[in-house]
Amino acid sequence: MIDRAVIYGLGPAAGRQPLTGDAPPALAEIGGRSLLDHALDRLAAQGVGRALLSVHHHRAPIAAGLARRTGGPRTELLAEPEALGAAAALAAAARALDGAPFYAIAADQVWFDGFLPALARLARKWDPRRMEALILLHPTARAIGEAGRGDFFLDPAGHARPRTGTEIAALASCGVAVLDGRLFAGPSDGDAGRDAIFAGAARRRTLFAIVHDGEWCRRPDAQAIAALEVAIGYRPVRAAKAESLLPRGRSPADACAAFAAMPPRRRPFRLGLLRIVR
Repeated sequence: MIDRAVIYGLGPAAGRQPLTGDAPPALAEIGGRSLLDHALDRLAAQGVGRALLSVHHHRAPIAAGLARRTGGPRTELLAEPEALGAAAALAAAARALDGAPFYAIAADQVWFDGFLPALARLARKWDPRRMEALILLHPTARAIGEAGRGDFFLDPAGHARPRTGTEIAALASCGVAVLDGRLFAGPSDGDAGRDAIFAGAARRRTLFAIVHDGEWCRRPDAQAIAALEVAIGYRPVRAAKAESLLPRGRSPADACAAFAAMPPRRRPFRLGLLRIVR
């Protein structure tokens, strides 16, 4: 059982100040709870007992947010003497956890589970004999907000490979993974170090991934938060009247009569904005 976690990326991010003011992006709220609370809630539901938070900027508001929480997991602030990139922050946390496998969660992203909890799916798939990293990926076509050019390719056996150069990948990193301490055996520095670490694991064939089946958003802005709240039911959507879906000038009676006059195999059925002809 994986019972430890690291949450990183709690510092400031460019372009987030209009949404969170002076607070860190991880304190932006979706459905009345911050991104940080959502992550900790999912860790608690998975039975994680200890979570390290790698913090340099905004220690006071992060600590205040943690003080308002009730229930698990037990959280510890891992104070960074200077602002670290993702790889260096994860390497420092891995040393503090004595190299044991742990969940790694980026604080500026948020995910909502599909049919099964994503953390449980990762734990079930995790095999330390074959894996140094197991990451959660999301199809860019279904992402809410900006997913960029994607991050990874995935083969049928579950091996992942980071995209390089001008490649466009169909899968984006959700910022959720299981990592082994072996992954950080060498020195690393900044985000380029993280990319190099994953690329090295891919060459060793120890980088694996699964595809997320729920909702996900990277660095959500106000528009993305509204879309997420609608998608997961936090925000109601006013239903349109049936008449508004009809062609202009047609009454419901006219539409029903025309539908009944069609041969059964040519009757159209509407699903959202798509028309499927049987």
